[in-house]
Amino acid sequence: MLSEIQREKLTKLFRIWDTDGNGFLELNDWDRLAKKRAQLSSISPDSDEYRSLLTLHHVIWEVLRQNADTNQDDRVSLEEFQAYCDAQYGDVTDVRYASIPDQLRGLFDVLMGSVDRDQDGRITADDYALFLESWGADEAVPGAKARFERFDRDGDGFISVEDVRQLVADHMLSRDPDAPGNVLFG
Repeated sequence: MLSEIQREKLTKLFRIWDTDGNGFLELNDWDRLAKKRAQLSSISPDSDEYRSLLTLHHVIWEVLRQNADTNQDDRVSLEEFQAYCDAQYGDVTDVRYASIPDQLRGLFDVLMGSVDRDQDGRITADDYALFLESWGADEAVPGAKARFERFDRDGDGFISVEDVRQLVADHMLSRDPDAPGNVLFG
């Protein structure tokens, strides 16, 4: 069963993804997130890159719709989202990326590929801030640099994709209120 801290993190993530604030995740939210990312990255809406970005967002939506939309109304409520996450990993205690269920881990792997803009296996502070802003975590952007510095344990100005995976695992799986990944989305 999800802990209270996990529910709080999921609620925050849900509200970030609920771009119109209507209390539901819907296909339109994912379209807006893709459009925002494209605008921030100067990706033309007529380009193959944009179509790929939109497809990525639609795949994430489809996974959620097919698995979390229990009443089949083509939208996912916070309760449905939390119930889905609880069923997927509510009882997992091993806080490693490999402990995240395959379906979710696959989505995050694709997402991480889009965060690492130059595909060098390293995430910069600018990559992280763009990720936050494009995913609608606008209130998290001002503190992104300080959080990034906390994530960058060796101080080289980068975090590896593997480090980001561990932060995602912390965010999703950790019941520890001091886990670094708890503040991944602000």
